[in-house]
Amino acid sequence: MGRRRRAREPPARLVLLALALASGSALLLASLSLLLAAWPRSSARAAQQEAPPAAAAAVPQELLSEDDAEELDPVVLSTGWSSQGKFLHHFAQQGALRQRRQAAKGKRSRPRRPSTVSAAHYEVQPTEGRAGIQADADGTIRGWVEAKLNTTSPLRYDSSRGEFRVAKRGLYYLYCQVHFNEGKTIYMKLDIMLDGELALRCLEQFPTTSSGPQDPELRVCQVSGLVLLRPDESIRVRTIANVRLKADRYLTYFGLFQVH
Repeated sequence: MGRRRRAREPPARLVLLALALASGSALLLASLSLLLAAWPRSSARAAQQEAPPAAAAAVPQELLSEDDAEELDPVVLSTGWSSQGKFLHHFAQQGALRQRRQAAKGKRSRPRRPSTVSAAHYEVQPTEGRAGIQADADGTIRGWVEAKLNTTSPLRYDSSRGEFRVAKRGLYYLYCQVHFNEGKTIYMKLDIMLDGELALRCLEQFPTTSSGPQDPELRVCQVSGLVLLRPDESIRVRTIANVRLKADRYLTYFGLFQVH
């Protein structure tokens, strides 16, 4: 009986050894599978950490030319930037580049000379103590005074003759307005005389009234137009002889400005 038990013992030890080898092989295979599964993830992470800086830095540079890229300051983009952030970064870079170019152009440009504007505006200056004025016996309106403007007047006013003299040749737009303080006449007129010839005219006719005494009435005449003026020509503002006028600066005035 003792010999049979000793003969049966070796097979049991072999079985245990086989089981131990099998379990060890299983553990080894499991470890290898885990290593193989983790390897692609680690390699992908390493590739992402190395690749994005170059790609991100290349995104804004692709939108710029070589000359523009040299003018911009180098900027390292973070790997966490989104496409919107990259676009805003590129937009800011373009704005900075435009500002530099404009500043460079401003340094090279020469200051322009201020252009002189040929224009003048005249108002009637009433006699001291009177609210209005009266035209001469030939209808000439006198007492013109130039208003202060930041312009160069192409005219010279001769107060003794009551007329203007042209100092600069050109095509001018003339305008004139006169308010009449008169109730005796049935019509009003306003003439712009150029070297004794009629250039512009306003003619207003009013209905007849009773023959009794009448109070003064406020009436207006206006003229305007393009006139070619030559040096030393005369301009005279005329109306009905001895007619009474309103002398307020916003009611009676004369002026011109050059258009060519």
